[in-house]
Amino acid sequence: MDLSFNLKDLTISIAILTGLLTFLIYWFTFKSEKLQFHFKNKYGEDKGHVNFILFTRYLGGIVWVFCLF
Repeated sequence: MDLSFNLKDLTISIAILTGLLTFLIYWFTFKSEKLQFHFKNKYGEDKGHVNFILFTRYLGGIVWVFCLF
C-alpha cells in the first residue's frame, strides 16, 4: 500500500481544510452570545437579530474568499 502524498492529495486536503476552517469561524461567530447581545442592543430586538445573521453569513463568505487566496 502506497501512502505517499502527492499534489492531487494536497489540493483536496487544502479544499477540505479551508471548508472546515470557514465553517468553524462561522459557527463560533454565530454561537457568540456577546456578539448577539451587541447587535440586539445596537439595533433593537428584531432588526438586531436580522443584522446579526447577515453579519455572520457575510463574515463566513469573506473568510472563505480570503482562504482561497
